Amino acid sequence: TIPKKPMRPLTAYHIFFQIEREFIIQNIDGEDADKSIHDNKVLLDDVPDRYKVVKLMPDWYAGPGKRQKRKHRKSHGKIGFLELSRVISSRWADLENIDPEVKKFVQNIAARELAEYQEEMKEYKELTKDVTGTGAKTVS
Repeated sequence: TIPKKPMRPLTAYHIFFQIEREFIIQNIDGEDADKSIHDNKVLLDDVPDRYKVVKLMPDWYAGPGKRQKRKHRKSHGKIGFLELSRVISSRWADLENIDPEVKKFVQNIAARELAEYQEEMKEYKELTKDVTGTGAKTVS
């Protein structure tokens, strides 16, 4: 049988989006539409100071296929996705000047995840070269 191809990891921007989304949602006034969105989230020590007060899943930065899929539900009802995206993208654009510690933090996670992905791809290609005869074709 052919093994499942590894999925590409999240970029530094997408990792920033994940953590900043939690920061915004947890710091906006108002009640959560669904309190269960905070189940299994904890305060983490290995994050920049800005996020020490934000509850996160232990695998909050894991990319597709590496973390448990959550059930679809209305999560918070505090801010729409479009507005959230605008706020986060504008913060990302100025992050180097405003908070270089955070930018370096997410870039380090992204680099670590990319290295892990490249190793998984090497193993995948090795396993599939016998099955296909020429190695798996990849699209870059």
